[in-house]
Amino acid sequence: MSCTLGINLSHTGAACLVDSGRVVAAVAEERLSRLKADAGFPALAIQSVLSIGGVAPEEIDTLAIGTLCERFEPRRAQAEEYRPLIRAAGLASRFIPLSVLGSSPLRAIYRSVTSQQRRRETRRVQVPWLEEIGIRPRRIRYFDHHECHAAAAYYLRPFPENAAVLTCDGLGDGLAATVSIGSGNTLRRIAATPSVHSLGSMYSRVTRALGMKPWEHEGKVMGLAPYASPARAAELAQDFLRFVELDGLEFRNRTGLIGNAFLNHITRRYGRRRFDDIAYAIQYLAEVRLREWAEAALRATGERHLCAAGGVFLNVKANGVIAESPWVSAVFFLPAPGDESVALGAALLANREESRSLLQGERFGTPVGTSCWGPEVGDDLHAALRSVDRSRYRVRKLGSGIYGQIARHLAAGGIVARAAGRMEFGPRALGNRSILADPSRLENIDILNQAVKNRDFWMPFAPAIAAEHASRYLRMHPGASSPHMMRTFATRTPHRSEIQAAIHRADATARPQIVTSELFPEFHRIITEFHRLRGIGAVLNTSLNLHGHPMVCSAKDGLELLQNSGLRHLALDDYWIEKRDSVDELLAPQLTAQSQSVTGGPLA
Repeated sequence: MSCTLGINLSHTGAACLVDSGRVVAAVAEERLSRLKADAGFPALAIQSVLSIGGVAPEEIDTLAIGTLCERFEPRRAQAEEYRPLIRAAGLASRFIPLSVLGSSPLRAIYRSVTSQQRRRETRRVQVPWLEEIGIRPRRIRYFDHHECHAAAAYYLRPFPENAAVLTCDGLGDGLAATVSIGSGNTLRRIAATPSVHSLGSMYSRVTRALGMKPWEHEGKVMGLAPYASPARAAELAQDFLRFVELDGLEFRNRTGLIGNAFLNHITRRYGRRRFDDIAYAIQYLAEVRLREWAEAALRATGERHLCAAGGVFLNVKANGVIAESPWVSAVFFLPAPGDESVALGAALLANREESRSLLQGERFGTPVGTSCWGPEVGDDLHAALRSVDRSRYRVRKLGSGIYGQIARHLAAGGIVARAAGRMEFGPRALGNRSILADPSRLENIDILNQAVKNRDFWMPFAPAIAAEHASRYLRMHPGASSPHMMRTFATRTPHRSEIQAAIHRADATARPQIVTSELFPEFHRIITEFHRLRGIGAVLNTSLNLHGHPMVCSAKDGLELLQNSGLRHLALDDYWIEKRDSVDELLAPQLTAQSQSVTGGPLA
């Protein structure tokens, strides 16, 4: 076994284990440390992926690091990178306007400044963290941040065709966006946008101007945007559209402002405008320019297939706009597009170099599939169950009956937390670490928010729809798919009420997970049984976490969430756990009547 360990050191620390192009395991540090967006050296994640893969630390051949900055500074990577970038831009702007600076001169200045900084620092490659874990790789490889994003998207794509590959985020190794051509097993970059022209950073500064947390709450801005009146916000949107323009395959910041200077400009000039109008304007800018850019990349490369990664592609509304372009034949948005994918890409790039002579022209990389690459919930299941206070909780082992139990409870109006199988990699809960509910019941929105999620009123939940029922609820082209909740669709009016609690209330769009029996057999079984009981081929699906906390990883985490939230029922692997003061007990006659009306018999 020739194993490659990939790690990411930026604001979402992560580790990935790859063997012969196959992702063996991938885990974000936050899921184990329980610190949201935990950054820096991912010690816990490294130990986890090695354990999942059954690989001893000394068996690691290559350590692949997803940055060109050769230092390990926990929780400082992004700040340390941005300072020399600001200095580089300031130096360059003395001689030429920022808005016309392209990638070549800024990249050269950036590299010069960071090289000087590195010479002033102690070079730390063989750091104590590695030795403490017992890892002494024969090779340490550094890869460009955006090269890693591109590799993860391209080598894990679900189709065999060549593709145009886009990366777009706030910043990484001096760049904010790239365009590459993926051909066979090779990637060739043809364009790059320097970070001072970053559309992602602009969006994050507007997020901060709206009083939200940058680099984390951009999704809230996206969710708020549809509440604005397009007629009222149209002029403001056109004003924002002038902030960034497309120059060939590169973005151009036409404001001449970056960082806090741009933030101050937004605050001074637009501080009196309605907050939903500002959200609409920045979202309009993102959707228009990203679609233009994607279409330009397809024209330039002559491809019709598209792959994309980088944090900006967490913007599912913009992804939906891109996917609907007539230039796009098929599109793959990496389901973990943020900086966690840097660990994936670094491991794949290094492993490809090691395995090149063995591939003999075959396709490198295994299609992404479920992206459930984390630990099994069963790893600590029995130890966690032994800690359960049986005076407060009722515990039953149901085996394969767990699927019917979940479906019956949902059909009777209940809400169920589910933790089973391997944990998802990336921000999307795909059924293994999910909270499930009947999507037709609007009251479930308030119940979920009061019990555990505490979401802002404008933030929608999402549906998980069995693939055979997708066209009933979604307006979608033949062949369109969404197995990882990475894009939005318009919904169909006749059956919209069946999923009304899992769509956006302002524009009636949905960010669905289209569930197939091939990729998600257990989750598909639950939805199928729910459809038999209620005639609805979907469930409401949201991530299993307390507001502001990482998604549940282990059985212990799941039990702690049950204890510390208003949730009352947890399907933990094949165990059914409920609080003894549960709503079932308090409202037993009502639930029994509901259950009999949809099943013809009492709850199991």
